[in-house]
Amino acid sequence: ARFKAIYASEYAWRQSLQAPGEDRPADSTATLPDVGPQIQAAKLARWTRVMAQLTAIDPRMLTSAARIDYAVYRWQIESLLAEQRYRDYEKPLNSDTSFWGDVLEWSRGSFRSEADYRNYIAMLREQPRYFAQQIDNMRAGLRRGFTPSAVTLEGRDIGVAQVVEATSAMDSPYYAPFTTMPPIIPAATQAMLKREAQAAIRDAVVPAHKQLLTFLRGEYIPGARTTLAADDLPDGKAYYQSKIREFT
Repeated sequence: ARFKAIYASEYAWRQSLQAPGEDRPADSTATLPDVGPQIQAAKLARWTRVMAQLTAIDPRMLTSAARIDYAVYRWQIESLLAEQRYRDYEKPLNSDTSFWGDVLEWSRGSFRSEADYRNYIAMLREQPRYFAQQIDNMRAGLRRGFTPSAVTLEGRDIGVAQVVEATSAMDSPYYAPFTTMPPIIPAATQAMLKREAQAAIRDAVVPAHKQLLTFLRGEYIPGARTTLAADDLPDGKAYYQSKIREFT
């Protein structure tokens, strides 16, 4: 019962902080998470505390099924804790995914109701804050040489530029959900939602992407490390070992 209380509470909290991506619950509200320094410190503290709570439980006292759950869950917490200790959040992209790409994925989601569209518009308006926090984190990583290899960043600015250079809000990839709206939404409401989306794209999405594009082209891509190996990163050998454990 103690073990169940630990994982139920932590996992609910973890999902509430989930960034956009394939692991996010399908029915979650479209909101961009806080990735600033206070929440990063809170994650480190929470997972450190959970690890101590797990260590205080003797797995031999659990049922055979719960012992398997314990082993899997403990591995999750170890991996999450390692990510915080090595500050993985300062590198929110790799060779094939990025935080801005994950956000854009929401435009390809399922929109069935007025609430779906309103949640989406609220997410669009949050982009300046979210992108600025991510840029701050990436800049901290850049200062200590914690970046992807430069060769993997070639052309990664193109998707950002497409958002910036769209001739109008209606040409933005973020406007895609509004090009075909379900007939259950009244025409007048559809028109209002479209106007709000255009304003959010113009006033929030485009400025956020402009700031990111300037940062990528002016600082991040030119300053990224030229080496390939993970063990060339800060504390790289230990970091690489943590990734072996995480991914195997």
